[in-house]
Amino acid sequence: LPFRATEGVCNGNLNVTFGRDLIIPKVDGDLFLESINLVFHPDPKTPSLSDFSGRLRFDTHEVFFESPTAVCGTIPMVFDGSIDFQGDYKLSSQVRPMDVNALLDTFQMEKFFPVEGMFEGLLQMKGPLEAPIITGQAHSTVEDNIVDKMDVKNATAEMYWDVSSGRLQFPNIKLDLLAGGTVTGNGTLS
Repeated sequence: LPFRATEGVCNGNLNVTFGRDLIIPKVDGDLFLESINLVFHPDPKTPSLSDFSGRLRFDTHEVFFESPTAVCGTIPMVFDGSIDFQGDYKLSSQVRPMDVNALLDTFQMEKFFPVEGMFEGLLQMKGPLEAPIITGQAHSTVEDNIVDKMDVKNATAEMYWDVSSGRLQFPNIKLDLLAGGTVTGNGTLS
């Protein structure tokens, strides 16, 4: 898997079955994680996943995430879904309401103008085990957002993060202005 654990505690009961006819061992049981820190990319600017805590259930060649929580930089998350050891990721994460500046700080984005507001979103991790892709959608949760000197009624954004390269793309950003009108855009951070 394209990450490494740098700290934390794991407890559980796993039964691992090896066999000549098995390419991948069978794993069954439960694993309880406490304050695990996962690093995805060697670039120190790429946020890690910290304080990963909760239950993982193993069923043969798949591990199921039963709502463990973690923080990616400053982004609080709750995970659901699974990882198939013979295939790919099928994970989703709900991003709880948070300040937009915390997101910008997480990815060490330079702020060229003032930004204020709260948002929430949904992230999905899909793709092969060695090269996952994270996609997501976010939307504002309040109607008094500010971008530069514009009062924003509603804001939405889509994101695409290639974890192995560390490249973060925003292919669709939309701001509905309180005074009327819409601003659209896109961008890339690498």
